[in-house]
Order: sequence, then structure tokens, then C-alpha cells
Amino acid sequence: MLQPRTPTCQSDDAGMSNAMTDENSDSPKSRTTIEVDRQVWRQVRGEAVSEGKNVSEKLEEILREYVELDEDDDA
Repeated sequence: MLQPRTPTCQSDDAGMSNAMTDENSDSPKSRTTIEVDRQVWRQVRGEAVSEGKNVSEKLEEILREYVELDEDDDA
């Protein structure tokens, strides 16, 4: 039987991963790893390619729509 994986990131008191809150980074972007159903990944990847975007750009677009943020919003 498979055992659940132990998270490798430490979290602060607010529950945010330290890996996502690197205050020494000059980049406004965060890098993360996610696990996604293969069919969902293929659908998003296909849409990104057909729109001339990379998957990161497409995922950001989808997430911004989901949380109702405009491209100009700094969160």
C-alpha cells in the first residue's frame, strides 16, 4: 500500500509555505509544484498551446479568473 508523502516545505504561522514567500527574491512570481489529474493537465496544456501561451501563463490566467483578479492587481 502507498504511504502518503510527507510535505517538504516548512510553513509559517499563517500557513504559507516558506518556499513561496522568499523575501530575498526580486521576482514578483512564485514557483511551486502541484499534482494535477493527467487529463486536466492535457486540456490546459492544449489550450495554452492553441492560444500561443505556455502552461504557466495559462494557469495564471485561469487562477486570476477564479479568484477574480485583474492582470493589474497586485496581491
